[in-house]
Amino acid sequence: MSEIQFEENIVPSLLETLYERLGEQENLELEFKAAQNALPKNMWETVSALANTKGGWIIPGIEESENNVEIKGVSDASALLDAFYSLLRNPQKISFSVCGANDAKVEELDGKQIIILRIPAASRKNRPVHIGNNSYNGTYLRRNSGDYKCNKQEVDQMMREASVDSATSTILLKYDLSDLDSETLNRY
Repeated sequence: MSEIQFEENIVPSLLETLYERLGEQENLELEFKAAQNALPKNMWETVSALANTKGGWIIPGIEESENNVEIKGVSDASALLDAFYSLLRNPQKISFSVCGANDAKVEELDGKQIIILRIPAASRKNRPVHIGNNSYNGTYLRRNSGDYKCNKQEVDQMMREASVDSATSTILLKYDLSDLDSETLNRY
């Protein structure tokens, strides 16, 4: 890949921050997608995987092959972003809309437009984030630089974690300090 030169400014760009933090190779938190004219079909597997793991970044307009990163750019960044957000809000495409309004940005790199998408990690209550209507067939996890379909046990575990209310997060109504055992409280 050609040496990237960033304009000097006080606040670094999101793209510059990503390069400093993650390097130029796909990894657990970074995925490149060649998407010159349309969103790639496997984009949603990566959205699911990142949301179900620890979040990360998808950068349409950059292609990685055999550890070589090439800036391809996208032909119409605005149309691709519209398509992304439209499909993201479609429950037939993905079960939970993980991205907010400020999670996408268009940047210019080597004279070509690319899109930077931040995919936040979904809360345990919103997992599993899956594509399509069947969580057992459409749930993915991110491992190293790949997206892997979850097995039944992994999906079941996410469902259990989503449905269990932690005892420390439950507010008990109509109780006061007299309901506490003072001896136990003193030992604590």
